[in-house]
Amino acid sequence: MWWKIVLSFVIGYLLGSVSPAYFLGRLVKGIDIREYGDGNAGTVNAGNVIGIWAAFLTLLYDATKGLLSIFLSFHFLKIPESLIFIPVYSTILGHIFPFYLGFKGGQGAATSAGVFVFYTVKSALENKMEPLSLLSVLAVAILMALGTGNGEAVGLVTTIFMGYVILVEMGGGAISILLVSLSIFLFLLTLRNSIKKNLFSLEKEEDVKWWRIAVRPFALLFIPIHHYLGKKFLLLVIGIVALIFIITDSVRLFTKLFLKSIYKQKEKKTFSSMTTFLITSFIIFLLFPYRISYLSLGFMTIGDMMGKLVGLKFGSKKLLKNRTLEGSLGFMTGSFIAGYVIYKLVPLSYLYLLPGVLFATLVELFSGGMDDNLTVGLLTSSFLYSIKYFLQI
Repeated sequence: MWWKIVLSFVIGYLLGSVSPAYFLGRLVKGIDIREYGDGNAGTVNAGNVIGIWAAFLTLLYDATKGLLSIFLSFHFLKIPESLIFIPVYSTILGHIFPFYLGFKGGQGAATSAGVFVFYTVKSALENKMEPLSLLSVLAVAILMALGTGNGEAVGLVTTIFMGYVILVEMGGGAISILLVSLSIFLFLLTLRNSIKKNLFSLEKEEDVKWWRIAVRPFALLFIPIHHYLGKKFLLLVIGIVALIFIITDSVRLFTKLFLKSIYKQKEKKTFSSMTTFLITSFIIFLLFPYRISYLSLGFMTIGDMMGKLVGLKFGSKKLLKNRTLEGSLGFMTGSFIAGYVIYKLVPLSYLYLLPGVLFATLVELFSGGMDDNLTVGLLTSSFLYSIKYFLQI
């Protein structure tokens, strides 16, 4: 068996090391494509340097050579499915580090994506994944594309969301582990490209407290606290923390003390959004069923975070006051992702989730000068509670 494993690795590496972009560059233009464009011997650079037809040929081979490696390993070497990662990752390794090019090739994105798409679709056709889950990933990709128009931004969100979907849908098993690992690899690759292209920089100064955006998702810990320790304990925790913030805000407003590193300029004469978020969280967990509370909390955290990030970076089409179309699409994307995660955690109708996401997005858009933590939390919870008479929850 060991020699079959070694041979599978060698075959995968050799197939992966074949670089159409490099050979087409040499044959058609007499150049080393790695010295032009973005310096990669991959699909994108082939299209930019040689032409669209070269990109198509490069993509066709790069996206299928991983599958070819799997086919040879499975059908001729009889490698078991549990070792599928050997032909896959040896092919990716050969693509990135071809021996005859000084170990400088492409990024491995097309090869990874080819295997990823094939086995994802195959799993769906074999009923190992819900069709709605795949549609959810497609919806997230479309919303991000509309909201950002940026491939890296779409890739960052979609790959990590897809990895989560596969994990919860397929559980363990070699194929599931392979797909999750490929989604992580594609995410890290996209992250590296995003950093190189300064995706995370802002062109203008904004009154943004990044640490507050970063810690907001930790409020989702309210859900496991509620689940494992109960409603009373959660309300006690939120109540104590909220009271501390209320007292702090009251002292700050009374003494006219303003800490720029903590508070936003618009909070100079009013309670902070941190305080209203905690008060709202307390109210929705106190008054509404836990499934509604979970959803509203997801919209207030992930939806709000995504809306702010997308709006700050890509927002250009003004809708109402300081609201942009891009920011609203970002909010909808984040809310949809949060809603899907909660949909998988608790008994919840998918038809119940969608109206909640749309309503929360509209509430956030039309909040105007009001704190959207308050409006999204309370109004969306009330809306979701009211439609329980029409949809099974």
